Amino acid sequence: PVRDDNGQVAGALCVVVETTAEVLSRRRLDTLHALSTATSDSATRGLAFERALGILATAGQDIPFAVGYHLDLQAGRAQLAAAAGVRPAGPMAPYAIELSAAGSWPFHRVVAGTEPVVIDQVAARFPWVMVGPDAQQPSSALLLPLRDSGSPQPAGVLILGVSPLLPLDASYREFLVLVTA
Repeated sequence: PVRDDNGQVAGALCVVVETTAEVLSRRRLDTLHALSTATSDSATRGLAFERALGILATAGQDIPFAVGYHLDLQAGRAQLAAAAGVRPAGPMAPYAIELSAAGSWPFHRVVAGTEPVVIDQVAARFPWVMVGPDAQQPSSALLLPLRDSGSPQPAGVLILGVSPLLPLDASYREFLVLVTA
């Protein structure tokens, strides 16, 4: 209590320490460490995808859904590798996507560029689909190209859902990009 000159309680002092940024940083660092450990000795790209999506399935507070695709640039198609937080073969994770069409996900934009592509209003694109541990409508997603070492062409695409409860600020975006490192 805070007392006045007469000794009467005139108010209260409540000291609060904000720890949200620290909690987010620790949780995200734990996810990145688990990804690195799980995928470091993967013999094939397919095994690396499976292991990575297994880890991302446990990171639902930051990444409510994740979908990985192998790219076949010669055939102009993307083939589903694995999915977490959404049903494989469902509307958000079809088994195959044509690279030339906008379709469910605009892979043509990812393949043509070098930067991640942010997709807003995912719920409008996929009505009635719920994602993540809290079964919420998705808000945004980041489509990230995956490249083999030394190759300028992407070998895959990773779609990472953005939590509707968190702003896609610089640190969150950096975390999502580091997931593919």
